[in-house]
Amino acid sequence: MKLLSLNCRGLGSDLKKNWIRRVITKEKPDLVGFQETKLAMWDNFQNSRVWDGDDGGYAFLSAQGNSGGLVTIWDTKLFNCTQIIQEVDFLVVIGSWLNKDGLVGFINVYAPNSVSLRKGTWDRLQIVIAKDDIDWCIFGDFNEVRDPIERLNSEANLRGMRDFNNFISSSGLIEAPLIGRKFTRISDDGLKFSKLDRFLMTVDFSNRGRNLRAKALDRGESDHVPILLEEDKADFGPTPFKFFDSWLVEDDLRSVVEQNWKCEKISQFPDRVFRDKLKGVKAAIKEWSKRKFGNLDSQIEEAKSESNKLEKKAESEGWSDTDKDRWLSQRKQFMELDQRRSEMRKQKAKLKWLSEGDENSKFFHAAIKKRERRNDRPKLRSEKLKKLSLEEAETLERPLEEVEVWNAIKSSGKNKAPGPDGFSFNFLKKFWDIIKVDLMAALHWFWDSERISLGCNSSFITLIPKILSPEGLGDYRPISLIGVYYKLVAVILAERLKKVVDYIRHKKRIGLVFKVDFEKAYDSVEWNFLLDCLGNMGFGQKWRRWIEACLRSSTLSVLVNGSPTKEFEMGRGLRQGDPLAPFLFLIVAENLNVLMEEACEKGVFEGLRIGNEGVMISHLQYADDVIFFGKWSKVNLKNLIKILECFRLLSGLKINLRKSKLFGMGINEQEVRDWAREMGCEGGILPFVYLGLPVGASMSNIKNWAPVVEKVKKKLGSWKAKWISFGGRLTLVKSVLGSLSLYFLSLFRAPRGVIGELEKIRNRFFWGGGELGKSSLVWVKWDKVVSSFEKGGLDIGDLSSMNHALLGKWWWWFLSGENCLWTSVIKSIYGLSGGLDGRVERGRGVGGSVWSNIIRVGGIPFGDIPSFADSFRIKVGGGDNTRFWDEKWLSDTVLAEKFPRLLRLESKVDAKVSERGRWIDNRWEWSWSWRREPRGREIGELGSLVHLLGNWEPERDKLDYWEWKLDVEKGYSVKVCRDRFAECRGVSTPSGVKTLWSKLLPKKVNVHMWRARLGRLPSREALDEKGIDVDSLLCPRCGEVVESLDHALVNCREVKNFWTRIGKWWNKNLAGIGSLSQLIEEDADMLESHKGRYLWISVKWAVLYLIWQDRNNIVFKNTTSNLGSYFFIWQRQIFEWMSSRSPRIGDWFKWLEVHHGDSVG
Repeated sequence: MKLLSLNCRGLGSDLKKNWIRRVITKEKPDLVGFQETKLAMWDNFQNSRVWDGDDGGYAFLSAQGNSGGLVTIWDTKLFNCTQIIQEVDFLVVIGSWLNKDGLVGFINVYAPNSVSLRKGTWDRLQIVIAKDDIDWCIFGDFNEVRDPIERLNSEANLRGMRDFNNFISSSGLIEAPLIGRKFTRISDDGLKFSKLDRFLMTVDFSNRGRNLRAKALDRGESDHVPILLEEDKADFGPTPFKFFDSWLVEDDLRSVVEQNWKCEKISQFPDRVFRDKLKGVKAAIKEWSKRKFGNLDSQIEEAKSESNKLEKKAESEGWSDTDKDRWLSQRKQFMELDQRRSEMRKQKAKLKWLSEGDENSKFFHAAIKKRERRNDRPKLRSEKLKKLSLEEAETLERPLEEVEVWNAIKSSGKNKAPGPDGFSFNFLKKFWDIIKVDLMAALHWFWDSERISLGCNSSFITLIPKILSPEGLGDYRPISLIGVYYKLVAVILAERLKKVVDYIRHKKRIGLVFKVDFEKAYDSVEWNFLLDCLGNMGFGQKWRRWIEACLRSSTLSVLVNGSPTKEFEMGRGLRQGDPLAPFLFLIVAENLNVLMEEACEKGVFEGLRIGNEGVMISHLQYADDVIFFGKWSKVNLKNLIKILECFRLLSGLKINLRKSKLFGMGINEQEVRDWAREMGCEGGILPFVYLGLPVGASMSNIKNWAPVVEKVKKKLGSWKAKWISFGGRLTLVKSVLGSLSLYFLSLFRAPRGVIGELEKIRNRFFWGGGELGKSSLVWVKWDKVVSSFEKGGLDIGDLSSMNHALLGKWWWWFLSGENCLWTSVIKSIYGLSGGLDGRVERGRGVGGSVWSNIIRVGGIPFGDIPSFADSFRIKVGGGDNTRFWDEKWLSDTVLAEKFPRLLRLESKVDAKVSERGRWIDNRWEWSWSWRREPRGREIGELGSLVHLLGNWEPERDKLDYWEWKLDVEKGYSVKVCRDRFAECRGVSTPSGVKTLWSKLLPKKVNVHMWRARLGRLPSREALDEKGIDVDSLLCPRCGEVVESLDHALVNCREVKNFWTRIGKWWNKNLAGIGSLSQLIEEDADMLESHKGRYLWISVKWAVLYLIWQDRNNIVFKNTTSNLGSYFFIWQRQIFEWMSSRSPRIGDWFKWLEVHHGDSVG
């Protein structure tokens, strides 16, 4: 399938028609759409001027004067058009591909220049594409961007952008990624660039093609580029073997592995023996999978088709014994095969990162060939490098034990993408008893010989796009997929290294702000420098040889569309994807910290001093993201460039000055740009983004939250709420729509308007209306929905309470954490208490700063505790870290407030508890340091203080620590805190109906039961009460009485008969049940105990859900009511739901027997 779209900016001239014909002849599209033709008519002659051949069908929309005009042309040999719709600014063509089933619709769009008129276009388009039985593709010139980055040298209209994104997300459309160019239009003067043209489509349309993408072609006789939607069908050779975890459940796989593992492999190197045995097993598994599974998709369709035929037959004739047995067999086969396919797809998705690029392998080979190998590189010798103790170094090199290997295998992620051997750690777990002898032999050989044999440390490189529409290799991040043997070696070494890496990093670390970009940081690390660093830091010789073996044995092969290129060796760099790489990079980066510290001490570079105590900050570093702070001077900046060049000579890590940015704090913007130009970098203005968060922005301003809101809206663009069950929506609302904003909410206090906007998006999506599209009916207030299970909600959590709880975590970190850079900065600005005691010293702190907003969380009411601040208390051990006068260590009030006169006498107001006494003959004696002797009322206060202290004494050799009153054992919990804040805000108000949840049933069934218990399902009676017009109030099943919820689910004659049959199956007498509440609440309280009637309750809930689904099929799909024929089918459905969630359900035939309320727990 190929589709071409072009804003031709007039289609009257021969020059332009000839150009277009050349494009069509070259690309051979199946359908073409032109925008802005500026023509009043289009006929066969005009069509023949641009379309190559006489098989071009067409539709057109006349221009309005000298503006607009649309033409769509298609290949009649491939597409049969059945309907054409003409609107003022779009042209609809509906039909079908001659070789494929189902209707497709193509909408050619030329949107108006006015924001308000475009909004009307989006509304009318939404009405057209609401037809669910058509797969839609919408393309053309939309005259709008989706993000400010889609414009260059021009401003994006925020309202227009928001309207456009709302239309896309609420319509359930996705955009085909654009390759080849970033922008699709260039202004006549060549200064302004915009991305106005694109292809949008429904999910079903995208599934019609393989990896559909939009490719920007060369621009010709128009200010827009043609864009071509095509499938990625490149064949780059065979794809490598991949072991699927779904195979692990097959009983006969063990014999295949066991038999082939026994085959003798001869080599003097144990790791090669292990490698060769894996190869032998891989070949055998390939043959086994072909024999066993063949074409999985066709098997699934065959099993599904056969079971459907039997079900339809049973609907009219009932079940015969033969048909029932055949149906059971086919259904079981279908479920097993479908589960296997699901697991395979889940694993395959891990490798869907690669985008086309036939120069990939050339790039990596060239990078190796052009590498400059310097034999005489400078070395760094510094006493400031932290060194391991001899004991720590020896611990790293301790002998390897089997239990350590097994723990490494167990702890590794089960869904990690495999390397060249195709195996995951799950394979090692499953067949540990078969392979462990050879694996342990290989590992012990590595431990003793400090070598890895050639071919035992191979890896694939796959390229992950960094941006939505990558163009060149710089837009990809190379990730290494590593073989299982070396990965295990690296995991074991990384686990050991992890325990010492924090020690060897410096704790010490804004004017001038310089944000640097390391050029291919991981790929540039010089191995000799890394090994020198390990030696300088006290790592033992054996450990260094292990690391050297890991580095020098590595080989690479680039995956191009899933197929590997020729293997080549590495000469430097660390592989992203290697478990060791992050820790080794930190060791390299620590040398930059040392260089900066020495530069500051020697006056080569002057950092910035923060707060009254003058904490010096020169830089902040997280892996390869570094930002430098310093005094604004050219000397300072030039010296910094020299320091970084020195670091490059040492480590190989080069700064990319073109991508680095210089910022000035309180400096004229022109001066910043001049200096940046002189240094060869880019000049920036505040705010800027570091580690995904804005620096220098006022987050109390709603506009600075626009990226967060837009990110949530964009995410909705790939979902269509009405196609997702309530269980799926609940998952997405909790795990995606909620978490997208949590990164910001964990640091910034969000304005009410932002919280309201985000909650509105979540609310509308949950109820099926999409984001800011046409809302569906809201059946339960959102405050109720987000409340906890205990309060009758779905435990989603409101964002305001979550925001406060996340900010509260900073209180816990500040109070209970060790003294590090960020706490030192806070103390320097706000005083020793960090302002958390509510007494920020005069001249300290900033009113609207991030930390000030964190402080304000302390004043929020906290249930039976007066305020959040009061939920923390210090427990004094030895008293070395507790301030005697200003901390609440003895009571709920600080002593400074109880005894103000004594505080004025105190010679050291920040004295610690341990400084106000001493041990004499194992007895604690209080001692004071007054400016003068107490007198008058001061003596009275002293007596009261002594009385209050009583017999209290510190505990020797114990540290002071903070505890959280709500959980003194585990400490601070964001969830517990969130629920407490919500309760105080009235969000989690008890309703008298506690939410019950069955773990044996899908979420969609549980959500249905939650709504049913609240009486919030859309029966016809309920719809009428809400003012919604319905054709009839009578029950769609029996047509005799008004459809209430009780009638639909319990009392309708056919439904009642069905419940009688369910009761007989479970040995229950349901004759006396006359309402939904009676049926549900009969024994619902037993659900929590997981005893007695847990299984029966879950069955009832499942049946209620299925009855309601059948009722909906009658209403919306015009099916006939025949509940009796569904009994056996629903038995199977409920069994499949429950057995997949609990192994204790038993087998299918036992399930069919009459039950007696047996427990599953």
